[in-house]
Amino acid sequence: MAFARSITLSIQDASGATVNVAYGTLTGGTWDPAPVPGQSITPGGAPTNFVNGTGDTFSALGGTIVLYPSSGGSITIGWGWASGSGYSSSVTSQSLTGIGVSNQITGTQTNFATLQVVITNAGAFKAAVDAAVGSL
Repeated sequence: MAFARSITLSIQDASGATVNVAYGTLTGGTWDPAPVPGQSITPGGAPTNFVNGTGDTFSALGGTIVLYPSSGGSITIGWGWASGSGYSSSVTSQSLTGIGVSNQITGTQTNFATLQVVITNAGAFKAAVDAAVGSL
């Protein structure tokens, strides 16, 4: 489907745990493709992409996807883009065991942004955070 404006949610599972989609909801726009409850995001595979888009540049986009890692806990991804406003996003986790999650939004100066979410093993996540803090 061709969108005039969209946010691509790109979820990369670089951990040892399979991550399953619990559900996805939208507050604006449509899915292409839609997340399916129970859908697996395989460790080490290509990123899984879900696109939230609209056929015009004035309608709001937004929504939530909740993921359940097989190692326990949950990951909640939220995003929004109201007409005439900037992008917003958040990725929160609860009770994760042995994994961490990071995110970054790119393409915010265009009508086609990407919210990249990376799930990693906790050791790799800690090393990345230490490296980022050390470079400040």
